[in-house]
Amino acid sequence: MPDTTPPKRKRHPVRNTFLVLLGLVVVAGLAVAIKLTAVLNRQPTIEIDYLTQINEPAALAADDDRAWPIYERAIEVIGEPEQSLREIMGQNDDDPAPSAEDIERLHALAPTLDLVEQAAAKPAMGWTATGGGHLYVSLSEQQRVVLHGARNIARALADDASLAATEGDLDRATGRLIALLGLAEHAAQPPTLIAELVRIAVLWLAIEGTLELINEHPDTLSEAQLASIAAELAEAHRNGPAIGYDIERMLLDDFMQRSFTNDGSGSGKLAPSGVAGMAGSGTMTSVPVNGGIVTAAAALFASSREEVKAASDAAFDRAAELAQTPFSAWVDPDREIDAIDDAARVFPPDITMMMLGVMLPAVNRSAVVSQTTTQAIEAAQVAVALARHRAATGAWPATLDEIDDRFLPEVPIDRFDAQPLRYRLTEDGPLLYSIGMDGDDDGGRPARRASNWQKSARRDSLLKLEPEDHDGDWVFLPPADD
Repeated sequence: MPDTTPPKRKRHPVRNTFLVLLGLVVVAGLAVAIKLTAVLNRQPTIEIDYLTQINEPAALAADDDRAWPIYERAIEVIGEPEQSLREIMGQNDDDPAPSAEDIERLHALAPTLDLVEQAAAKPAMGWTATGGGHLYVSLSEQQRVVLHGARNIARALADDASLAATEGDLDRATGRLIALLGLAEHAAQPPTLIAELVRIAVLWLAIEGTLELINEHPDTLSEAQLASIAAELAEAHRNGPAIGYDIERMLLDDFMQRSFTNDGSGSGKLAPSGVAGMAGSGTMTSVPVNGGIVTAAAALFASSREEVKAASDAAFDRAAELAQTPFSAWVDPDREIDAIDDAARVFPPDITMMMLGVMLPAVNRSAVVSQTTTQAIEAAQVAVALARHRAATGAWPATLDEIDDRFLPEVPIDRFDAQPLRYRLTEDGPLLYSIGMDGDDDGGRPARRASNWQKSARRDSLLKLEPEDHDGDWVFLPPADD
């Protein structure tokens, strides 16, 4: 009987494997396409109007309590000085003295600066940001104009304080310095980081002017003049450099609500449309963001909103802690920032951490400025207390402990080693200084950049390469010549 069994088909294992793999690739491709489409369709969850929150204190201020309308008129009058008269007056003897035109210009500004003194005494700046949309854009574009004008007012006040002192008009000199301190407080309303740094710059002008005034006129300043400066310095010290990053936290929160979805519990996923919108607004110009598949793929591997919030809060918390902690107690100051940098370098790349690194300001560097400014304010307070002691007793004190508690309730620490600020009475007068960044007492030998705190490795390198700038003390009295 014939065999009717059909012949077996010849197997082709390579072809079959290829077909299976091709099927898997097609399925995977479809799955990826569906996933990327879903990611591309994510929309950010915008819920809070942060600009209104920031503007609220200024909006509630009474018209008579607002300094900004006066400052605005003063900015128009003062304009853009070509060179600070104070800089000219601080030049070497071989350089030209201020011209008659420079001096006349300041005298012509006297009525405007008198009005500025009145403005500086008001309780509120009263400036409000306008516009909507991205908080960063609404604040930064306008505030830069306001703060640039504040710097010009500050230069004019500092110039006139120096001129008034050389002319023997100590009431005017004192009034201008007090106005500088008031302007500094107003400059940081609202307290964005750039505004805080302008506030600190204005504070330094007031501090330098105070130290110069006491050094040059220790016997002619009245107790009333000294007491008024002391009161304003005490207020500046109570406020501190005030770098707390509150507005920067709002900026990050606004960035997240415009870049992430929200699942209702504070977390959510990166939304490509939000990322593109933030990049288009100029908020993240240094982060490359492409449309379509690339952005969706980046969002697919990005950290969640909750993770980004936790990382940013940790960085801000650490910086705020450093801003309130003397240098002598700083340990590993960059650990949170380093963690964000490390997270941005993973594979696949985490675009959220890259964006966070761009959005976060140089928080720890600003904390350094906070500490050096606190030290300078405290040194100015000591200098005023020394002058008040001299006015009351007729002589400089031999030690800071001799100063009456009314003038100096406590001796401030040297923030570089937590010891009392250094003071010695010399044949030439009082010597007041901090040991500075090199960490040792050089007996009051000044170094131009002794206040420039650095981490130990960088400090050692600078001391070796530039000893004339860094190896010495940070001297307040007598003020060092630049």
